[in-house]
Parts: sequence; C-alpha cells; structure tokens
Amino acid sequence: MPAYPPPPPPPSVKTKNVYIIAGAAVLITAIITTGVVVVNGQDDAGQANATSTSSPRPDEAITASPVVSVPPIGEEDKPDPVKLTDTVTYRNDVEVSLSGHRRGESGALASPPNTQFVRFRLKIANNSKKVADITGVQINCLYGDDVPGEEIRDHDLGLDGALEMRMRPRLRAGQTVSAVVACELPKSETHLRVEVVPGFLTDPAVFAGEVD
Repeated sequence: MPAYPPPPPPPSVKTKNVYIIAGAAVLITAIITTGVVVVNGQDDAGQANATSTSSPRPDEAITASPVVSVPPIGEEDKPDPVKLTDTVTYRNDVEVSLSGHRRGESGALASPPNTQFVRFRLKIANNSKKVADITGVQINCLYGDDVPGEEIRDHDLGLDGALEMRMRPRLRAGQTVSAVVACELPKSETHLRVEVVPGFLTDPAVFAGEVD
C-alpha cells in the first residue's frame, strides 16, 4: 500500500490563550493609567457604539462644596432695649408698645399659682396699608440678672396672655390688637426686660426698665 504522510497536528490553543491574557493585561493597564473604561456595543444597525465612563484619578483630591450656615434673624445684631413705656416701630409700619405696668400676685388656680408678677398691656398696631402677619407672636420676660420670668396665666384676673393675638394671626391695615400680659417678678426685684417677637422671623422688640 502507498505510504501517506502523517496528518498535521491540531492547532495549538496555548498561543490563543496567551494573546487573550496579554490583551486583558493591556486593557487593565490602560484603565489604571487613564481612568477611562470603554464599553463596546452594537446599535440596531449593527454598528459598534462606544461609551466612556470617567473615574477620578487616585492622585486627584475630591473636594466637597462648602455648607454656608445662615444665622437666624436678630442673632448678629440684637436691637438695643428701649424704655418700658416706649414704642418700637418696624420698617413695615407695625408698632409694638407696652403700658400700665403694675404688680400683683396670682391666685391658687393660676399657672403658676401664688406667684408675684408684674402685669402690663401689650399692643400691636398695623399702621401700614397692607395686612401684617403676626403669626407666632412670642413674649419673653427676664428680671434681675437675666433670670427668666415665667408668664402668668390667671383667668380670674383676666390674665390670658397673648392668646387673643395668636388666634388672630392676620392684622388688617389700620387694625390694632392688645392683650394683658403678666410675667413673674418677685418683690425683691425691680429690673424688668420684656422681649416681644410680633411675627415669624422678625427681630424682637426689646423693652427694659425699673418697676416700682
């Protein structure tokens, strides 16, 4: 029988694997160096599309945007106190005043009970031509060396505080609202400080002086 040459050996897979491993190493090196990952895909027409995604370099510092805090109104420039009988007028023509200061003592059913106080009339007048918003009106009293004086509630003595004002948060043009307020003031103390905030985000009207 005629002699046939031996069949050729099968193609080596090792070389192909070496190329794949070498290509992957080059790709990883490119990603580390440039920080860009390229993803190939195909659109409906069968053409290849490339999408790049950037990531920060290891040596690039990431700086966060600074947070700016805005101080509440009245914190930086607190208004100087006026006399207890003076009137504070705001730029929107709203006026705040106190009058009729006199001492007293709450009854057994008051809150707090049997407490010495000073009572006065608080008046807020809207002299502008627009509606004034007095939502959240607040009253803070201090005596002596800035000791907080608790507000007195005694219905029998007509001391309901600023409840009526809080029930009428919108003050029409030319309208005035008032309330009788009482704050704790021991007999041994004469110096009184009253801070009135006539509306939301408004500087306080500060009154200070001596009480007989």
